[in-house]
Amino acid sequence: MLGASCGIAGMLVVTHGSLPSRLSPARLWSTTSIAAPAIEANRAPDALGASLARSTAEAGQRVLRAAATPAGRAACEVAIADADSAAYRAAQDARGRQGNPQDVQLVLTAEDGYLAAARLCLREARPICQAAPRRTDGCDQVVGVTEAELVSTRALRAGRGN
Repeated sequence: MLGASCGIAGMLVVTHGSLPSRLSPARLWSTTSIAAPAIEANRAPDALGASLARSTAEAGQRVLRAAATPAGRAACEVAIADADSAAYRAAQDARGRQGNPQDVQLVLTAEDGYLAAARLCLREARPICQAAPRRTDGCDQVVGVTEAELVSTRALRAGRGN
């Protein structure tokens, strides 16, 4: 039966016949493509911003390594590891796809993770930098980043002049 249907459809195409309007190819197979959901301009993936956020988190981590606050250091290291894990998943997802398009949501999750890690590490490291008579390695970067810059990777890039 399927073969007969294909044969009839083929004859109609070859002989320039037409199908009834309710069976037209346009109704059977939609010609519109499915568009990916639109992403806000400020939420487009930003690899440089994510890299800056990770670098900022690492500056806080360096300060915390020198300090005697194991709880703050551990929380910072876990936050950075979680963000690294999300970035790794995004990279693995892209590697497994044909043509390597990245799943934007996975990339944005990694960026959000790096920003969260930077916020946490800086929150723990700032008091140490402000109280220390001699600046610890990483304090210049920790003190130089404002809370407004940690709103998004775009804001961080703009604040860093990139």
